[in-house]
Amino acid sequence: MSETPIKKNNWAIYNIDPTVGTTPAYADRDLICEMITLDDAVKEGATASIRKVVIIDQAEQSSAINLLFFHTTPTSTFTKNAEFDCTDADADNTLGVIKIAGTDYLAFADNSIATRGMDNDLNFPIYIPHAAGEVSTPTSIYMAVISGGTPTYAAAGDLRIQIWIDRTRNITKLV
Repeated sequence: MSETPIKKNNWAIYNIDPTVGTTPAYADRDLICEMITLDDAVKEGATASIRKVVIIDQAEQSSAINLLFFHTTPTSTFTKNAEFDCTDADADNTLGVIKIAGTDYLAFADNSIATRGMDNDLNFPIYIPHAAGEVSTPTSIYMAVISGGTPTYAAAGDLRIQIWIDRTRNITKLV
């Protein structure tokens, strides 16, 4: 699943509608959906920072979710509603994890919303290294959406994810 951002000034905003499974219930560490590609997340040759993540749960499961990011296309198998087994090579290519806890949600009568980043609690740097022989720097990042609980979604469209990336962040190379 490839996502193209809405670009506003120096922001890339992704509105992701993954297709989730409805049966059986997810287990802890299960993949919630297929791999998600965030196209054009970083300007070529630059760095960026994920500044806000919003999870909209229309089934009001309010379950913990882990967003695992990669700077290269993962080779691990992405099977929805099965435990994610990240290969050692893919682990070496991770950018890190953003965790959404069950306590991060504000629950309503039939849905819930979690937000990370509104209070400057999220500054997740993105740096995509050059591979040997590459002429240009890749600009896409990849995401696995992993269950941190045991949600049971009622419909395939019950989960929405919004990611805000600040493309003006110029982080000093850490690698």
